[in-house]
Amino acid sequence: MPDTNTPHPHFRGRRFGAHALTTFCLTLGLACGPGASPGPGTQSEGHRDLSRLLVLSTTDFATGSIGSLNLDTLHFAEHTSSSSDARVFAIDDRVYALHRFGFDYLEVLEPAADWTRVAQIPLDRPGALSTNAQSLTRGADGLLYICSYGSPELLVVDPDAGPAEAIVDAIELSEFADADGLTEASLVFDHAGGLGVVIQRLDQHDTYARVGPDVLVFVDELARTVVDVDPSTPALDALELPGERTRQHRPDPRDAEAAYLLANGLMRVDLAEREVHWVSSPERFAEVGLLDPLQPQAFDLDASGARAFVAAYDAGWERVDVYRLELESEGSESTPVRIISGLDSVDRSLEIVDDQIWFADTRLGGEGLRAFDLQGNLIEGPIFTGLPPYSLGARP
Repeated sequence: MPDTNTPHPHFRGRRFGAHALTTFCLTLGLACGPGASPGPGTQSEGHRDLSRLLVLSTTDFATGSIGSLNLDTLHFAEHTSSSSDARVFAIDDRVYALHRFGFDYLEVLEPAADWTRVAQIPLDRPGALSTNAQSLTRGADGLLYICSYGSPELLVVDPDAGPAEAIVDAIELSEFADADGLTEASLVFDHAGGLGVVIQRLDQHDTYARVGPDVLVFVDELARTVVDVDPSTPALDALELPGERTRQHRPDPRDAEAAYLLANGLMRVDLAEREVHWVSSPERFAEVGLLDPLQPQAFDLDASGARAFVAAYDAGWERVDVYRLELESEGSESTPVRIISGLDSVDRSLEIVDDQIWFADTRLGGEGLRAFDLQGNLIEGPIFTGLPPYSLGARP
C-alpha cells in the first residue's frame, strides 16, 4: 500500500485479506494502543551495536513490535512491543520510533542498555485530531526535529527531558499550508546548511487529494526560523519541487551539499544552490509502468552513489518490484531497469548494506527479510521476523 499514512488513501488499492477491516479501523485511530512492556527477553550482545544492525518495526495491523537483525549472524531479535503503525529511525546509539496516526507519541530506545525504553513522549498538539508525525532527524544541537501531517509545525524535541517538557519549541510552517490549514509535511532531514522539510499540499477534506506543488522548506536550525529562498518577493518562499508525493530522502554520498528525493520520479537537490533537477523524471518512470505518483515506495543508493534502487508497486497494486537506476551527470536522465519482481510491502521497505539490498517482504506465506545482491539475485531469506515486517529504519 502507498506510504502516505493518511486516514483515507493510506490503504488505497491494497488487499490485506482478513486484516483489511482491522487496518481501516487502526488508520482511523479506533484500535487499542501499544503495549508498554519490554520485549520477550530475546536480547543478546549481538543486538546492541547499531552499526551492525538492521532495525525494523513489524505489525499484523492489530499489534506490533520493534526488532533488529544482526547483519553478521543474521539472527533476528524482537525487543519491545509496539503500536501497529511505527516508523523507526536509528541515529548513533539510539533508536527512535514515531507512532503515527491515532497513536501520536515518540518512543526512545537504547540498544546498548538491553533496548531499554528511556522515554515515551506524547506528540499531541492543540487543535490536531492526530499529529500523525511522519519523519524526524537529529540536529547539530542534539535535539530532534519532527514533522507531521496533522500539525503545521516542525516540533523541536529534547528526548532527554521529561514527557511534559520534551517539546521545547515549535517552528511555524503555516505560511506554506493549503486551504485546510495544514502543511502535510512528509520529510525532515539535516544537512550542512541546516534542515530541510518537504511539504505536500494535500486536502484532508477530500481524501488527501493534491491541491498544490510539493515544496522544500529550508530551516535555520540555530535561529529556528524558516529561510526565505527568494527575498526579492514579499512572500516567504520555499523551493518548489517538480515531483508529486515526495516521500523519502537520501544524502548524496558524493556531495555533502546534495540529496536525492523520491517522488513520482527521482530528484537531486543542490542544497547549497537551492536548485533541483530530475535524474529520472515521471516520463522515465512511466516507461516501466510507474504511472501513479503513489507507486514509488522506497529507495536507497549504493555506497558509491552511482546507482539508485527504487521499490515500487506494480500498476495493479498486487506486488512490489525493485528497479535500478544509473545516476548520470546533470542534464541526463536514467530509465529504471527492473531487477527484482514479485515482492510485497507496506511502508519503507528497502535498505542497502554492504552492497546488498535488504527488503522487508510481506508477501503472503513468505513474510520476512530478504537480501539480494545488486544484480537482483536472492542471497538470504526470508528471515522470519515474528510479525510481518513493516518499516525498515535507515541505518546510521
